[in-house]
Amino acid sequence: MSASRFNVPNAITLTRILLVPPFVIFLIRGHDAGALAIFATAAISDFVDGFLARRLRQKTEIGRLLDPLADKLLAGTAFILLALRQMLPDWLTVIVISRECVILAGMLLLNLLQVRVEVVPSRVGKWNTALQLTTVCVALLVGVLAPAPRPAWLAPAVAALYLATATTTIISGFQYLFRGLRLVR
Repeated sequence: MSASRFNVPNAITLTRILLVPPFVIFLIRGHDAGALAIFATAAISDFVDGFLARRLRQKTEIGRLLDPLADKLLAGTAFILLALRQMLPDWLTVIVISRECVILAGMLLLNLLQVRVEVVPSRVGKWNTALQLTTVCVALLVGVLAPAPRPAWLAPAVAALYLATATTTIISGFQYLFRGLRLVR
């Protein structure tokens, strides 16, 4: 892993971070189709930057730090705003944001204790990111394509997605918590 080289995967990750403000503006102004286009582009870029970094062997220290930051900014902002607009359930948003707060608090604590931490996402963590991004895309897509009243078949499918997202969020949160506790010991 290169120490700090800036490369194409890192540029894509940085672009994902820069897409957060226009996403917020579109969502606040009620331009859900535009918000969906921006968010979907950012979500796809998450997979593209990781694929390119591995394929081109361009993993860097800055990329290792920027990628989770971009994911947290994008997903966290989306969940909060969509919950405020009642496009996502409050309980799911609380689970997602709580996980991020626990991880952040753990990282700060480990840093204060001068414990070296290498952030390596677990398989469940990767699935969780994919499910969170998919959940936001689906919520926006439903808002754009199926305004109220929604078709009856849609509710169980969306509920299953919410449950899967909540489950992976909780499991991956506990994985990170247990990893942190092991490092402190």
